[in-house]
Amino acid sequence: MNETSPPILQLDRLTIGLTREPEAKALVNDLSLSIAPSEALALVGESGSGKSLTSLAVMGLLPKATRVTAGRIGFTSDLLGSVDLVQEPEKQLRKLRGSEIGLVFQEPMSAFSMVHTIGDQLCEPLRLHTSMNRPQARAHIAELLDRVGIKEPKRALDRYPFEFSGGMLQRAMIARAVACSPKLIIADEPTTALDVTVQAQVLELLAGLQREVGAGMLFITHDLAVASMVADRLAVLRHGRLVEEGPAKQTLRAPRHGYTIALINALPKPPAGPEEAAAQAAPPRSDIVLGIEDLCVSYRSGGAMRRSVSTRVLSDITLAMKRGSILGLVGESGSGKTTLARAALGLIASQSGAIRYRRRDDAAFDVRRLNGPGLKRYWRSAQMVFQNPYASLNPWQTVEETLIEPVVQHGLASRAEARERAADMLERCGLERDMLRRFPHAFSGGQRQRIAIARALVVEPELLFCDEPLSALDVSTQARIIDLLKDLRDALNLSIVLITHDLAVTAALCDDVAVMHGGRIVETGRGADIFAAPQHTYTQRLFDAAPKLDLA
Repeated sequence: MNETSPPILQLDRLTIGLTREPEAKALVNDLSLSIAPSEALALVGESGSGKSLTSLAVMGLLPKATRVTAGRIGFTSDLLGSVDLVQEPEKQLRKLRGSEIGLVFQEPMSAFSMVHTIGDQLCEPLRLHTSMNRPQARAHIAELLDRVGIKEPKRALDRYPFEFSGGMLQRAMIARAVACSPKLIIADEPTTALDVTVQAQVLELLAGLQREVGAGMLFITHDLAVASMVADRLAVLRHGRLVEEGPAKQTLRAPRHGYTIALINALPKPPAGPEEAAAQAAPPRSDIVLGIEDLCVSYRSGGAMRRSVSTRVLSDITLAMKRGSILGLVGESGSGKTTLARAALGLIASQSGAIRYRRRDDAAFDVRRLNGPGLKRYWRSAQMVFQNPYASLNPWQTVEETLIEPVVQHGLASRAEARERAADMLERCGLERDMLRRFPHAFSGGQRQRIAIARALVVEPELLFCDEPLSALDVSTQARIIDLLKDLRDALNLSIVLITHDLAVTAALCDDVAVMHGGRIVETGRGADIFAAPQHTYTQRLFDAAPKLDLA
């Protein structure tokens, strides 16, 4: 960073409020920040603190229910000169988006059109803002896709978003944001859906772009370890107010504000050693709630216009899940973790093998042989928290309707009783009862994730699959959900399969760990043993790539 360089971005006492309630409490209050060329500023804080609203205000993309009520957003543009983005008309802002300001949205699934190919959507900024023709744009995008870790990038250009995993879509979103080498990159939780190895690649890519073209970056994250790796400066938001700002490493090592200290203390802490891990783990059990043997799953792609191709995504999976324990399923994006969970739940077909489930009443059956009514009874006992709360929550249902529906559908309580049950579970997941009447669009990404967790738990299942349930949550909420899952495991004898790329959470929460790579399980065992001495080279590579917060 050049200390004498004028800032690319200058927020001066920025205040964001509600459009229809000008006297209501501000969502972002009196925020002043600046970003210089080649500088990365990390904006951290709890879900709902105003981080994403700040980034959307810079882009001129605030939701209709909100508006900038005071302050200015200064931006130094090559096209327009020094401007106040608050006052610029939409026509001028469109010239800046994608060309000089690139945005990596928090949820890529909602940022892509499902009816256009990845190639067409990623090439669009280049076609609009540069002189590249279509072949040149496709070649440039293919190179970027390769740099962010997408295999067979030229083939990926002709695929559709629904053919990508969440992590792959996030990588594609990053490629689109940096396609035109913008002056400012706004990255809103850009590595949330990524495994640790790809996360390291993406962080290196973003840092490389800054070095190449002198771009500034506003990096929004709840992962303090990632913030310490990527940021020059750190700004901490709480309830829309800036509570602390300073050099990243210095602020994390010697925080001054009590809230920053609380965030650091809430980080998941792995057991200090094998003895502590054994004390925290569930008592050893021989009762198997879910047994998977030689499971194979293949997908068919293609259709009327393309030749059908079968792709093997799971090969010879054998796994035993102990009742009342927490099993961590880790591995890179695309390794088959989510596919394994969906197959175990009967949500997708498997080609061979067995999936044996045993209820507490000792009734056992093969999930692969269940029909419609049988699957419904199974889903009363086995639930899933999906990776993407934006897609899994019905936008036309209130939170109350979302939580009541499964209780009533399974005949577990009357509607009045279900309403009280829903309110209690919402509170246990860290939200307030008065939020029951709201719709999903009124919540932040982290709050929606908590709603999805509450919906899965409200029917009190015996087996819970959690697909990246903590990825969108800030560290303080993560700590509450980790404690909640542990409490429910103990109180309800709940068995949990945790799909995650967060190795710190895995070490702190899981009794057993299974490591997946290329559709196969390459290592299994007690969590403490694997973290102390990983045997497989792939597991060792995962651990080496994990971001670490150095507070020494």
